[in-house]
Amino acid sequence: MKYTPILKGKSGEGTALGHLTDRTLGRIFPIIEVPPIPTKFLDKQPGVPEGPSRSLQEHLDTFVRGIAQQVPNGLKFAIDFSKLVSSDRTPDNPVEYVFSEFAALGHSPSLVLRLSEDSRFAPQLLQQSQCSKDFAVVRIGREHCGFPTAIMNQLGPLLQTAGLAFERTGLLFDYGLITRGDLDDIVGESQAIEDEMPLDEFGFSSIAGTSMPSSVTMDMRAYSTDAVPRLEWQAYKRIKTQILGFGDYGVNSPDYFDQDIRLITLGGKARYTTPDSWMIVKGEKLSKNYKQFHRLAGMIRGSASGKGSGYSWGDRCIHACAEKQTGPGNLESWVAFTLNHHLTMVARQLASAA
Repeated sequence: MKYTPILKGKSGEGTALGHLTDRTLGRIFPIIEVPPIPTKFLDKQPGVPEGPSRSLQEHLDTFVRGIAQQVPNGLKFAIDFSKLVSSDRTPDNPVEYVFSEFAALGHSPSLVLRLSEDSRFAPQLLQQSQCSKDFAVVRIGREHCGFPTAIMNQLGPLLQTAGLAFERTGLLFDYGLITRGDLDDIVGESQAIEDEMPLDEFGFSSIAGTSMPSSVTMDMRAYSTDAVPRLEWQAYKRIKTQILGFGDYGVNSPDYFDQDIRLITLGGKARYTTPDSWMIVKGEKLSKNYKQFHRLAGMIRGSASGKGSGYSWGDRCIHACAEKQTGPGNLESWVAFTLNHHLTMVARQLASAA
């Protein structure tokens, strides 16, 4: 059973993947999203959108630098374009451009299709699939997961158009952001999917979701901790599965931050994964006060949930930060530290459950 985390295609995530051990790399198949182009806001009118902050070409080059130049060769992963919305038509075929850039750096990523593939980039995605004749992943949204027969009826025409056989296709049943009230539905629908679909004929199949909200520190005091339960892992442990793998959203929520930074107050924080929850560690108002991360690192290391420096690269960085053997880092580097720890822990949990 594979671990299929859904990750944002940013530099912190690329760094986390680039520092995984070979054993962990062999247990995961990340789905890496091309992020939406950030919004630029008017200089004299905070909060009022002016338009995209960069061109499509610039954005794709940023994505390639953040991921392709950092992940290790040999890692099997897929690229998802569904979050990318742009009217910019350069380059002419963004999908082909990204895949060619990855190939030039020694990578062979798979592509991600949606069950109802009607995105702006659908023609390019289908063309890429037909030309490459490689592995692909079909990402199936929550609205479809309760209807296994309907899924199979839609899969047939989609895979025929894409030139894909079942064995060259992975299935990702994505529930997105979930709450405790969703658990029974997820368990029941997942068991129906396994009973009513020929999952053993596909390359792999996984169920994914997360209970990590967009904001987790709003009601917390400075230098305090809290816990957010990993409901997706709780649901997965209840499923009597023989085939379905597991996926989540790493240490992030499914949403993308796209607000005017001038209108919000950023604070230091970290999300550290434990066997059944995330330990949330809150600092204070950031305002370039990055030294607070030394203290946050010490809070993680000194907690009952903190792992030793030998557990993962991320834990080694947190330990060094707590000892002030390195600089405090920044928000991006802390995504790398905590995500690297998270991927290591969840890959081991899934291997132990197999």
